[in-house]
Formats: sequence, C-alpha cells, structure tokens
Amino acid sequence: MAEDVSTVGEIIGILLIPIFIILLTLGPYFLSAIVGSFHQNGLRKRLEIRKQVTLSSFPMDPIHSLSRPANVNHSIQSSGLVMANVSISPSWWQMFVVSIHSLFGGNISTLDSVIRWGR
Repeated sequence: MAEDVSTVGEIIGILLIPIFIILLTLGPYFLSAIVGSFHQNGLRKRLEIRKQVTLSSFPMDPIHSLSRPANVNHSIQSSGLVMANVSISPSWWQMFVVSIHSLFGGNISTLDSVIRWGR
C-alpha cells in the first residue's frame, strides 16, 4: 500500500514537472495573446469613438498647421503648445507571430493594426 502511494506521487511529479516547465515558457505568450488582444481592441474602439466625437464637433480635424487654421471665420486670439508622449508597441504574441511569418516571407500584416493605432 505504501509503495502504491509513492508510485502515484512519482507519476504525478513526473507529469507535473513538464507541464510546469511548459507553462513557464509558453504561458506568457498565451497570456499576452489573450489579454493583449482584448486590451488593444478596447483601446482602438475608445480611440475611434473619441475620433468620431471630435469630427462631429468640429467642421474638420482640429489638428492642423498654421498655414490652414481649423476655424477660418474668426481671428486667432492666442495659441499654445500641446505636447504628449505615447509609447505604443506590439505584444509578445504579435512579435512571436511576426517571427514565424518572417521565416516564410511575404506580407506581414500582424503589426499593421499596431502601426495604424500608433499614428
């Protein structure tokens, strides 16, 4: 009876160690695939909503140069400088997919959404 318990414990140990190693090595990629996709899609949807609200409030995009002001009917009373720093990068999963695509060549469209979002 005691031998059966130790044998079962050894079998469980033999099975759990490889599973644990696989989860430690591939787990971050799968977590990045699941969470990163939901997170980036949510951010893109919020950005699209903000863009639609801005475009419905102004006759044209308020981001402009001095050569073509957004509101040409009124004189400009004052101006200011707005600065922002944003860091946008692909997830581990997207980089993993890109590395697989790069082995075969061709058009790699995996990062197109990240690049479009960054613009």
